[in-house]
Amino acid sequence: MSDLRAAVEALLSGDVLERGAWVAARVAPLTVFVPWLGLRGLPSAVRAGLTVVLTLALAPLAWVSMAPLPASTLAWGVTLLRELTLGAAFALVAALPFEALRWSGQVTDAWRGASLSDLVSFGGAPSSPLGELFALFGVVLFFGLGGHLLALRAFADTLVAAPVGAVALDATAGWLMAARVTGDALALAVAFAAPAAVWVVSIELTLGLVGRAAPQLPVYFAGMPLRAAAGIAAAFFSVALLAQALPHAFRDAIAFAARLLDALAH
Repeated sequence: MSDLRAAVEALLSGDVLERGAWVAARVAPLTVFVPWLGLRGLPSAVRAGLTVVLTLALAPLAWVSMAPLPASTLAWGVTLLRELTLGAAFALVAALPFEALRWSGQVTDAWRGASLSDLVSFGGAPSSPLGELFALFGVVLFFGLGGHLLALRAFADTLVAAPVGAVALDATAGWLMAARVTGDALALAVAFAAPAAVWVVSIELTLGLVGRAAPQLPVYFAGMPLRAAAGIAAAFFSVALLAQALPHAFRDAIAFAARLLDALAH
């Protein structure tokens, strides 16, 4: 009984809690920024629970190469902020394909004239129906492909490649890598929205020609249902194309996230 009490006291000691806080700081951004782990509108208590579960699961791996605790509280706090930065960098880059999907859906909604979509609230934040539909489609496809296993494995590897509490941030290399990843994400978002753009431009040209030929017709109001239908059709056409492009986008985003963390840490 005394051995069990001693083990519990060691587990709850300040040293373990302080080291666990470092691991939790790197894990926490995953539950905030990554859609497949923390969907919009997820209660804070659930996010906190996910953070605790992931921290307990990854702590033994992080413990092997973790740096010793600093002597001062200030140094410990600086290390905590550093771990939050590294975790946020990984999470934001890994979430870029989902944000590209959401952006393409929002743009398609705007092009098809769905102005009321700005009033739709999903988890307390304005959003668009197609934007959320595309993002959720990405999450379902991501899980179906086993992307969550690949992402968690890559994140766990960063705990060894960039040990918790023992890394120094290299802002120059990190910013260069982040700029490249952001450019790739913008290109991906434009590619996702391209079919809708082609459809909408074609509809507008057709309506413009009709308006020139018959000025008495209320082309703008008569074309509203046509714009809406064309936007929906373009969205479904995009989904058929996205199913082929997204697996590569997911894999590349996870690889870039791991490389960015390595660049920041070294």
